[in-house]
Amino acid sequence: MNEKISLATINDVDAIMAFIDREWKKGHILSRNRSFFLYEFRDTDRINFVIARDSSGEIAGLLGFIKASAGDTSDIWTAIWKASKNTINPILGSQMLDYLRNLRFRAIMSSGIDTKTIAIYKYYGMITGVIKHYVILNHSTSVFNVALVGPDIKRERFNFESHDNCWLRRIDADTVESTFNFDSFRHIAPFKDKFYFIKRYFQHPIYTYEVYGVFMNGGLKALLVTRIVAVENNNVLRIVDYLGDDEYLPYTGKYIYEIIAKNNYEYVDFQCYGFNNEMLTKTGFMEVDLDSDSLIIPHYFLPYSRKNIKIYFFADVNENQKFRICKADGDQDRPC
Repeated sequence: MNEKISLATINDVDAIMAFIDREWKKGHILSRNRSFFLYEFRDTDRINFVIARDSSGEIAGLLGFIKASAGDTSDIWTAIWKASKNTINPILGSQMLDYLRNLRFRAIMSSGIDTKTIAIYKYYGMITGVIKHYVILNHSTSVFNVALVGPDIKRERFNFESHDNCWLRRIDADTVESTFNFDSFRHIAPFKDKFYFIKRYFQHPIYTYEVYGVFMNGGLKALLVTRIVAVENNNVLRIVDYLGDDEYLPYTGKYIYEIIAKNNYEYVDFQCYGFNNEMLTKTGFMEVDLDSDSLIIPHYFLPYSRKNIKIYFFADVNENQKFRICKADGDQDRPC
């Protein structure tokens, strides 16, 4: 129980990947794809993992994290958190979390947590909950092969709101970098800066994301990020991130629906927390009842599972801190 806890360096990468393969999941992408591992966790010469080494120098536990912005005071999401099954230290996991919390990061969050750990987060006074799931169905689709839409689900066409001076269009990295005011959303946790956003969505080594700008009176007011997911010959659209004020969401609905109708997507969904429910309803979204099977909007696609899934989160934020969670935050939209 005399583990030495520290931040990892580039020299620890091979040992961390071997630990993930051995202790977390055999063949996990972070245990076999070094370039993707470095894309996710390299921070100059530092690797964004807290590691605990035992007296023999072997890794006894680790806690990964992903930064939402550059600098040492950024908001972060935790990723893989695991103490070795061979450790005799029953509180090693908590000790690594304490080490991380004592660093200078502003807020620590995570989605996809194990329900068995909720009591730990509550002990620390953190906020826990379930991410909400919203969907807009394609009304032209008569047979759903990805979703399950029961006969009791209302499918009337929605009267989308419009604004003569507000529109949605696809934009490139240069437009984002030169036009969008990231700093105006610093009050929201996690604060995502330009460096994070460009790297996450325009430089991803495996997934292809489409970034849309919400323009009001010619100014770029919000960013909306989507990814197409295929199940055999059927496609769905997933909104994985949104940066901007909620008030612009209702004016995006008709444009989003045009995208799914034009491309014959079954639906568009949005898993999120911290957004104004009224604004999402005005956008055309209906909330999925995760305790019901009348409407099933899958969460898992690798492998595909036709089930509603509750995704739990924790947020270690100040009491009055506004925070949001989106699908692609942390490691939730990661290749297998």
